[in-house]
Amino acid sequence: MIRDALSSFLFTTASGITATSDKVGAAIAGAGTYFSDAIDTKTGGFGVLAPLVVAILWNAAANASGSNAVTFTVQISTDGTNYFDLTTDNINAVALTTTAKNDTTNIRVASVRRYFRLKIVVSGAGTSPVITIKSAQPTPSRA
Repeated sequence: MIRDALSSFLFTTASGITATSDKVGAAIAGAGTYFSDAIDTKTGGFGVLAPLVVAILWNAAANASGSNAVTFTVQISTDGTNYFDLTTDNINAVALTTTAKNDTTNIRVASVRRYFRLKIVVSGAGTSPVITIKSAQPTPSRA
């Protein structure tokens, strides 16, 4: 049930206006903060009882010049309105260069909160940053 609830992320800008990429599979272009739609695990407030790993498959991550980075963070909430970062370090950061990269970023999630969302921050002084999110799939953690 939780895996099905978390199986797809849709992106909007921090201001709530649909971004260049409002769906998985489209490119996120430009610096800014992007959020997925809230995912309700429908667990009555008990949240995730077993750890999960959210595997974010991305490609075409690059910028025209300068230095940019993309940071992935999982946010959690008890009420679906007030979110805070579950992952707070930069181990989920991707440095953008003029050479396009393709990879997967794995984020471990262990929380009893009912709501989840993915936060993507594109930052830096470079020009034309872009990344395409191909999928964001949760799987049970084996660790």
